[in-house]
Amino acid sequence: MKKFIYTLLVFITISCAKDTSKSMDTNDLPIDVMEETNEAPLNLIENSYNKLITEKLQDYLDHRSLAATHPDFTTTQISDSLELFRDKNVKKIQEIQFIEQPEILSDSITKLTTIVRFMNTSLDTIISHIKTSNVIIDTTKFKTSKVTFERLELPKRQR
Repeated sequence: MKKFIYTLLVFITISCAKDTSKSMDTNDLPIDVMEETNEAPLNLIENSYNKLITEKLQDYLDHRSLAATHPDFTTTQISDSLELFRDKNVKKIQEIQFIEQPEILSDSITKLTTIVRFMNTSLDTIISHIKTSNVIIDTTKFKTSKVTFERLELPKRQR
């Protein structure tokens, strides 16, 4: 009797293991294939550029304000002969908008034309050049960014 029960259990186990109704046929299932790319989504890149430009422009405004209130303060970071904005009384950036898509000049340099809106409701247009490079420190790779600005002169009728 024990042999019969063991034989029956083995037979049931083998028959259940070969049941084709439980196996998945992947040909019948709809599969969404996503193509992998090395590039980040454009919106993510624009957000990071927006944050970087906002930080650097606010640094520029803070340095200029500090130099105006404390004449003995000198900075090697910003040239005193360069006036980036038409309005000399701006203190705080409210918003930055990109006029056009980022233009990639080389592997490491990106050019952006932006409209800068200030808290005192004035507007200005600047060109930002973002230079990125990779630096390895103690076998750890870091991505660095340097931003330079230039003033975009618009014709007088567009101001």
